[in-house]
Amino acid sequence: MDGLRRTVLLAAVVVIGLATAYAGKQVDESHTLTDDVESRVKRDHDDAPDICKDATIDAITTTENGPVYIFKDRWYWRVDQYRRGVHRGFPRKIEIDWSGELPNKLDAALYAKYTRNTYFFKGSDVYKYYNQVLVIGYPQKISIEFPGVPSNIDGAYVGIDNCFYFIKGDSYYKYCYRQAESAKQLVSKYKGQPVQIDAAFNFWELRPENTVLYFFKGAQYYKINETTNAVADGYPRSTSTFWFRCDPNTGRPGSSASKNPKKNLSEIKSKLVNFLKI
Repeated sequence: MDGLRRTVLLAAVVVIGLATAYAGKQVDESHTLTDDVESRVKRDHDDAPDICKDATIDAITTTENGPVYIFKDRWYWRVDQYRRGVHRGFPRKIEIDWSGELPNKLDAALYAKYTRNTYFFKGSDVYKYYNQVLVIGYPQKISIEFPGVPSNIDGAYVGIDNCFYFIKGDSYYKYCYRQAESAKQLVSKYKGQPVQIDAAFNFWELRPENTVLYFFKGAQYYKINETTNAVADGYPRSTSTFWFRCDPNTGRPGSSASKNPKKNLSEIKSKLVNFLKI
C-alpha cells in the first residue's frame, strides 16, 4: 500500500505542477485567451434570444448522460441540474449538436428512465433520442408511437408511476403499457397549477428522493409535489432567476463553472490531499 501511495503522490505532484503552470499561463494570458473566446461566443450568439429578458421556453428535459437541456426557438441551453446556472459556451444552436435534424420551436420533451431515451415532440411527430443521437427509424408519428395521444401537445413528462403524461390545453392524456386513456381535466389532477403550459419537467428522474414536477408557463415555473398533488408553497417563481441564474445587475445568465483557474486548482489540490489521507 505504501508503494501505491508513493506512486499516487508522485503523480499528484506532477499533476499539481502542470496545473499550476497552466493556471498561471491562463491568468497571464487572460486577455489574449479569454477575450478571444468570449468574442467568438458573442459573434456566434448575436441572434440568440435574451433569456433573461424573456424566459419563456419551449421544452426542458434531460438525457441518459444526465445534463438538463432547455430549448427555445432554434437554441438550447445546458444548465446545472441543481440550478446553479448555465454551462459555459451556451446557448448553442439545436441544428449543430442534435443529429437527425431535431426541429426548432419544439412542443414538448421528456426523458424516460426505464427506456433510457429522450422523446421530443413537434406537431404530429415524435423524435426518439439516445443522448444527442437520433434513434434509427425516427421521427415517427405520435399516433403510431403513442396511440390516442393528440398532436401539438403543450407538455409531457413521466410520472412517478412510470406512465407517460401528455398535456394539451386544459386536458391531459395518461399513457401506460401501450394503451392511452381518455383525456382528463388537468386542473383536477394538481391543485393550483396553470393550464395551457409551455413545458413540463420531471426532476424526480434525476433525484428519486424528491418526487417533484415542474410546469413552465410564460416567464414563471411551478413546482408540483406528486405525492400531495398540489403546487408547492411559494410558487410560481421566476424562471430566469432560478433556472438561468440571471444577474439583475448585468442582465446575463449565471455560469455553473468557475471562471477562476486558481480556484479550480485549489479544489484539485484539496481532493488529492483528502485522497492521500485515506
